[in-house]
Amino acid sequence: MKKSICSVLSVLLVLAMLLTGCNNQNGTSQSAVENLTTYESKNGIYSVSAPAGWTANAGSNDDLLTVDNADKSLSLVVQRFPKANVAALAPDGQAFVEYYRKSVTANLGECKSVENPSITGMTVLAAEEYSPTQNGVTAKGYLVYAESDSAYYVVLSTGLEKQYNDQFDLIKQMAVSLKEDPQAVQKAAEITISDTLRWFNATYAIITTKNGANINLVGGLEEGDEAKTRMQSGLEESWGVTDHASAEENLKWLLEEGHNIQLIEDYTEMEFGDLTRDELNEILDYGDFTAEDRAYYLVVYDAYSQFGDKAIVGWDLSRAMQMCAWYYLAGYYTYEEAMDASMEIATRLQSTFTSWDEMIQSYLYGFQYWAEDDIEDPSSDSYERKEIYETLKNMENSPFGLDWNMTFEKDW
Repeated sequence: MKKSICSVLSVLLVLAMLLTGCNNQNGTSQSAVENLTTYESKNGIYSVSAPAGWTANAGSNDDLLTVDNADKSLSLVVQRFPKANVAALAPDGQAFVEYYRKSVTANLGECKSVENPSITGMTVLAAEEYSPTQNGVTAKGYLVYAESDSAYYVVLSTGLEKQYNDQFDLIKQMAVSLKEDPQAVQKAAEITISDTLRWFNATYAIITTKNGANINLVGGLEEGDEAKTRMQSGLEESWGVTDHASAEENLKWLLEEGHNIQLIEDYTEMEFGDLTRDELNEILDYGDFTAEDRAYYLVVYDAYSQFGDKAIVGWDLSRAMQMCAWYYLAGYYTYEEAMDASMEIATRLQSTFTSWDEMIQSYLYGFQYWAEDDIEDPSSDSYERKEIYETLKNMENSPFGLDWNMTFEKDW
């Protein structure tokens, strides 16, 4: 199995479109700066200004808005990241900027820091310019990181180099036109889901958070065409799932075999049952083993020693819960199918482990076993997931504060 679906919509999509799809040099007239209109996100939480007659596309994603001119030689892209969704990855504004640069803009090459502009009602964290070139064509991007009380924003104004240079006043004016509606933010915060669904979502909240998605939404995303396309593509690439039949087959593997069977076979073959942990460490100390080898052997030993033949069932069942949600978003399961299957798996999790900590420990053993890295290494993916859990567990209104043994209610 490959790693999970990538979560962050990269600005590369916009810049690549500019570089490969349009060479029109007409651009937007300078008078457009004085003839702007307001474009809102789907949920009305935020808005930006751009010339009248441009085309806005919010799709099914409340947290993404794109606005393009007629030939797409100039574009405005806004991404909103609710702080609750990224708290485990970015506890403050500077950490968010660093996270976004590492995850997204690192692929755009060198950036040039520019003077921070002013955005009414926002704290501007940083501003920078990019000038990627492809096939001899250069695009430019003016990117601003901003922070409100509720969210972080990335605002990107882009254009082919000539249009960008000719229309820089417009480029900058669009970027700083960002506004957030406090009433819409409050209304969105009041939307609640049942404790049963929160419990379900919590079982795979680590990957949801890792993907920068919303732990209060099934699968982390709003159901719709955009989520459907993303999930179908990711499920095929990472899991080989393309329809209802292959979805069922994949889920059956997770529920009946998964990586747990493989770990038990490794444990038995290595004859770890005859060793104490100290004895295993001595062998690893004197043998020709890499740090990755040590971590691998120790996680096999530790997982089986703590949970026996249920060693990394937490890992397999967490991903089974995740799959049910993703199948729904992809259109391979109905909502009822996904929730019914989730309830069965959740009940099995409750009977297998006694607490969230136990289940997540099994999950982390499983991830480390699969990733073959060292959870004690701060640069490892396993360490990052452990830190995400600790952050989620300690945040206000954490789903991990729900009673592990709660009685589920079928409210779908």
